[in-house]
Amino acid sequence: IKVYDGNVYAFDHPTLSVGPMFNAMDLQREIAGSTAKLDLVGHSRGGLVARWWCEVFDPHAERCEQVVVAGSPLEGTGLASPAQLRETLNCLTQISAAITTAAGWVGMAVPMFGFVQAVLKVVTSLTGLGSRTPVIDGVVAMIPGLFAMSRVGNNPELLRLLDIGSGSADRYHAIISDFQSNEPAWKFWNLYRVLDTGADALFPGANDLVVDTRSMVQLGHQLKIADERTLDFGTND
Repeated sequence: IKVYDGNVYAFDHPTLSVGPMFNAMDLQREIAGSTAKLDLVGHSRGGLVARWWCEVFDPHAERCEQVVVAGSPLEGTGLASPAQLRETLNCLTQISAAITTAAGWVGMAVPMFGFVQAVLKVVTSLTGLGSRTPVIDGVVAMIPGLFAMSRVGNNPELLRLLDIGSGSADRYHAIISDFQSNEPAWKFWNLYRVLDTGADALFPGANDLVVDTRSMVQLGHQLKIADERTLDFGTND
């Protein structure tokens, strides 16, 4: 904040009713009257909003100077896949409980899983049966903000963003990680992994419980954020 002399703007946006592309359009409306150059920071889904704004509204990097994406599903997330969402919600219910009981992690519970808890409420209201019904697989497409992050081959919004790639890839920086923990509250997680019904089933590889680690640096089908501009915390808790 000192570096920017107080010129910091937090953009609040709906996450379920619309996809990140429309959030970027709303962001453009908010800042349309300004000619300031911008550094953008986007956490998780916010990274997609930042990408859409930079690639569509500032493709030649005339205003968007630097972008930092932290744990963002740039290539989508297996968690939001319709085929996996039922197991995801069941698993994340336990994960959320583990976070609230793990020492020193209580404050992380709400911001980390607020979106997932909101999805569960929407799914329950639409199906009337909660996360155990097969109907949930079809409900994903009815939640634009969720489907826009779904790592499936027919996701039109993500495919278009990946097709764009980036004409100014060097303005992107990433913060990534792969979650593992030996905390007592997370003993159930090892069981999930052994049974192949937890992260290893929801995600094909490294992940932070919410986003595939590989997805956090992918700007295009054959383009990723350079290693020298990536802060990788590796595998940790």
